Amino acid sequence: MFEWIDLTEREMRAAFEMQKSLPAEMNGNYSNNDVGKRTAGYVGQVAAWKWLDNAINVDNYQYDLFVDGVRVEVKTSTRNVNPDADHWARIAASNDSQLCDYYLFCQTQWKLNAKDKKLRHGAYILGMLSVEEMRERMHWAEKGSIEPGDEFAERGDCWKIKHNRLIPPWMASKMIKLQGA
Repeated sequence: MFEWIDLTEREMRAAFEMQKSLPAEMNGNYSNNDVGKRTAGYVGQVAAWKWLDNAINVDNYQYDLFVDGVRVEVKTSTRNVNPDADHWARIAASNDSQLCDYYLFCQTQWKLNAKDKKLRHGAYILGMLSVEEMRERMHWAEKGSIEPGDEFAERGDCWKIKHNRLIPPWMASKMIKLQGA
């Protein structure tokens, strides 16, 4: 259901260097300017760039990648566990009107049993939604709210959807290529 993309040491370093240049106004609801979380976001972006053949890394506020005329914004979450169909994908309220065609969701992982908190070298491609589908299929959650049966309070206002409701990776890449043709 999800696709793991391995990253080399060099690609991981590139993600770390990219987060250094993130302007202050682009600090989201979830990173709180934490270097590890910011780097994780770029690890997801580098993995998505690698996964989408012919993609150009644009990395501006409106979208991250440009592939065959299609604008893709990458949204990355970081967890200690493997992705699950019942986990949530989120778009922070501050990012819900970006000028992209698709939102592509990724997940990075902290290395388990690591002495220091370190990211695994890669990311999962979870799925995607077009902007139109995002507005139709995601639901609004306010900061501090907790979903029934869930244990985590939202850290910021956001739109959210379960992973199992995303367009799966195998279909997502075909859709992007078809739209760009």
